[in-house]
Amino acid sequence: MREGERRPVNRTVVVGVFVVALAAGGAAFRPVEPAAEVRALVAPPAAVDDTAPEPAGQARGERLLRQAGVRLRDAYSVRMAADVKQGARHVRTDLGLDHHGNCSGTVDSGEGVVADLVFLKGGADTDGDGEGDGQDEAYLKYSDASLDQMEEKAEALGPELGARARTLTALARGKYVKVPTGPKGARAIGLQCGVGRILAARMAGHAAGTRALPVVRRDGERLVPLRPPGDSGAGNATAYVVADGDAYLRSVSGTSGDMRIAVTFTDYDKPFQVDRPDPARVVVPPAGEGTLFEV
Repeated sequence: MREGERRPVNRTVVVGVFVVALAAGGAAFRPVEPAAEVRALVAPPAAVDDTAPEPAGQARGERLLRQAGVRLRDAYSVRMAADVKQGARHVRTDLGLDHHGNCSGTVDSGEGVVADLVFLKGGADTDGDGEGDGQDEAYLKYSDASLDQMEEKAEALGPELGARARTLTALARGKYVKVPTGPKGARAIGLQCGVGRILAARMAGHAAGTRALPVVRRDGERLVPLRPPGDSGAGNATAYVVADGDAYLRSVSGTSGDMRIAVTFTDYDKPFQVDRPDPARVVVPPAGEGTLFEV
């Protein structure tokens, strides 16, 4: 490095402590995948009869998967809890989603970085129709422990970078950081909020060959496991749909390569609203320094 040249922020170490793994793993959400109540889904799925299905089992599986996809797509709101493991990384998100594409909740990077999250699709709603009318906005409120860890990561790279990081984290303590726009900022967070709709579209439009397996019971609820055909590219994955009453998707769980994913869906159509944080509690990173808060 030439004398006087400014040392760049090492995103892998500093910013990478808050990587939402689902952004990288979004391709894993194919016709069917991740799990029922995260605690139950981290455990191996209940034993099912995996023998070749009767034609009626396939017809039922295709029908249930399409119905569950439509219900997820059309839900006014839903709560989505995701648990993703890949190698040493373990990321958890717990988000409320609405049908406008807004979401709020929490994310845990598995590396000590925890934050409250708010995403507003299209930004401000200026005409009262519930939908934003401009550019997407994303806000993160990091825990103090998370900010401490960011400082430690930066300090390990050198005193100058450590001092710069401390200046930024001091601004962020107790506040919502407005995440920069772009593919590693608000757009990356928007992908997480859109997972439910992406999955719903895949389910409704790619149900061919899905077979229904015998009913299992999880957390006191009867569920129908749905398994995609072996050539679907969905990996080792199973969707679980409510067996009694409306065919709501309860969970998807499975593996794709070295990634293990478990996603649950609850609280369909319950009252839910995403509000922009109080401006008095929002900070905007100085120009050129927003990379610390990119995801």
